[in-house]
Amino acid sequence: KSWTCYWVDAGSGVFHDETTVIPDESDPSQHVQLFQLWVSVKEVDRSKPAALQYETDPPVLEVKDDEANVVGIIRYHVGGECKSIKTMHPIVVAHVTQDAGTTLKIPIEPTFGGFVALISGSATYGDSSQSTSTPYDVAVLDDSSDAASFLAVKAGSDGASYVVCFGEKIGERWFKKLAANGAIIASSEEEAREIATEVETSSKEGLASGNFSPFGSVPSS
Repeated sequence: KSWTCYWVDAGSGVFHDETTVIPDESDPSQHVQLFQLWVSVKEVDRSKPAALQYETDPPVLEVKDDEANVVGIIRYHVGGECKSIKTMHPIVVAHVTQDAGTTLKIPIEPTFGGFVALISGSATYGDSSQSTSTPYDVAVLDDSSDAASFLAVKAGSDGASYVVCFGEKIGERWFKKLAANGAIIASSEEEAREIATEVETSSKEGLASGNFSPFGSVPSS
């Protein structure tokens, strides 16, 4: 469904299958443009129960120029004008479309970190020190302490469409380790290695029994 956002709180961890099944893969109208964001949370929040939230009709904010002409649209999926999805700490995820040659000021807390991922068109950010012109290019926000309360984005001659993700910095180190075709997130390198060993062992034992496959397909008998 158009403009649907699924927000999953993974708790201490989840097994999931990223295979999307559609009736006819040769039909472009059935294809999905999917953006998958992984957001780390504070260590204390990783013990909370897993949960699923979704928003199928995200609020839309029209941005107008000085002459009251609509020059851009901000569609909030998480945070901002969207109040239906609750997150562990403040996060904003939005899809922005912007007319050619216009400049939008997207509200953002000065202390937040984040990034912009271009979908189409081209754009420059802030003082024009960063720009994106290739689909899926990413621009990371400046980490300075005197950041503004908005992100200024100027669209190129072909307009711009992009995803923004801003959030409160958790101020904690975390480590990521790949294991059994999945990812382990932990507070230390030692903990990540320990959990990875447990997951790999469980995965191999499950595959051998034929009834458990968290990170792969069960071989046909």
